[in-house]
Amino acid sequence: MHEPITTLFSSQSTEKSLQGNKPDDEHVMVLFADIQFNLEEEDIPDDLIMSAFHSKSYDNKIQKLRDAAKACHDLFMESLKEMKESLVVKVVEIKSLMTKEVKKMEDNNKLLQDKVDVITGAIIRLVEINNECTKQLAAKSEKDVKVFETMEEFLYGIKENFSKVGSLPRKNQYFLMAA
Repeated sequence: MHEPITTLFSSQSTEKSLQGNKPDDEHVMVLFADIQFNLEEEDIPDDLIMSAFHSKSYDNKIQKLRDAAKACHDLFMESLKEMKESLVVKVVEIKSLMTKEVKKMEDNNKLLQDKVDVITGAIIRLVEINNECTKQLAAKSEKDVKVFETMEEFLYGIKENFSKVGSLPRKNQYFLMAA
């Protein structure tokens, strides 16, 4: 038996009809959804439209969707919790690795600093020794210059004496040499 759907609003078309004796809520919803009307042309309150859709199967579908959404939310929250725990473990591992690396770097820095201190001390001591030797060498050099000047004067004096001896007659030369 085919029953035509009566129009609720003037802009609706009624080309669809129900098949079977008793229409169930799902068919009514589908058929009602297929009814064409223009909400902008009709001045229809929203609560009137929603009340037409409200049915037991609609409530069941809403409940199923809520249950599915809750299950998805629970899965998401569980996944999020696992991810958070995993991240916490990873952060702890990274902090531990970073702490070890920083400790290694500090130890290497201290060892290097100790070596640099030893080298710096050795360089300072070498400079001090060099300065002392330079001062001693300069003093010895001044002393040697005076000795050489004295020797030059002495040698010059000897040369003068030999030249005087060479210019004297031969008798006087023997006398000077004997003396």
